[in-house]
Amino acid sequence: MDKKTRFFHFFRLLGIHAKLDLAWILRDFKTVLLMEISDILSNLSSAAGMFLLAARFDGIGDMSTYEILFMMGYIVLLNGVFITFCAQNNGHISRIIGRGQLEHHFIQPVALSTQLFTMGFAPFTALPTVLSGLALIGISLHRLALRPQWWWILALLASILLSFAMQLIQSYLYSTAAFYSPVAAEEISTSILESLSELSR
Repeated sequence: MDKKTRFFHFFRLLGIHAKLDLAWILRDFKTVLLMEISDILSNLSSAAGMFLLAARFDGIGDMSTYEILFMMGYIVLLNGVFITFCAQNNGHISRIIGRGQLEHHFIQPVALSTQLFTMGFAPFTALPTVLSGLALIGISLHRLALRPQWWWILALLASILLSFAMQLIQSYLYSTAAFYSPVAAEEISTSILESLSELSR
């Protein structure tokens, strides 16, 4: 398979997984709507605790209240990006390794990297989290009276992508323990990602 064919095949697989994600949402719209609303409320409430603490003490350290809100928005947006691309076990690779499912990917007629990067693509499921993060960032920028230039937006996107990469790298790095102890390390990715999320907040 040449590079051009592989490139189009990659985006075709992303499209297939996006359709599957949308089909899951449309299957029971009422239930999913409740889930989406609860996701938004959960994301906003997780930021509200730190924001109220910062408001009570007029900031934390050298950061003002709305700079704290910006950082909370950054974390929520980062979580949304992670859910978008790693909604399935590809973000929690230790599950695939621990359950002996990695070999299944090797016999597929698609490169392993392509399979891992496309199989968890869920843009519609992640939409509430992404929108919550963007809303928090937008409110904080408005309250800080900042008018970001186009390069600032590109820098923010690059920073989000680098943070996403660091999360994924740590998940994959610690997941190598599942090769040596499949049962004990099957959920090590979950522990690492949850600890990173708690630490970031």
